[in-house]
Amino acid sequence: MVQLAIEAVRIQASLPDDVEVKFVEKRESSIPDFYAVKLLVRRTDKEVPIVVYVDRAADKVIVGSLFIRGENITPREASDSGIPKIDAGHLETGKTPLTY
Repeated sequence: MVQLAIEAVRIQASLPDDVEVKFVEKRESSIPDFYAVKLLVRRTDKEVPIVVYVDRAADKVIVGSLFIRGENITPREASDSGIPKIDAGHLETGKTPLTY
């Protein structure tokens, strides 16, 4: 199932061989009978999380955004909830590293 998701991303995005596609996790998705397979596409200059939806039989693959009742589910599933968010209200304005 994971290999199918990786190959689907490689084909859909026409990724060159030097771009690494790494498995992150597999979990139940919002689509009945489908898993959300989270992958990380690693290039030399950046890393991009991607979610691919694969059915339980590993026959069907959905690559792209999933919208449910107007909400884009894919970015939420692709995000890393372990990364803390920065509250801009706590930042001091008017100061930069170059301020003397």
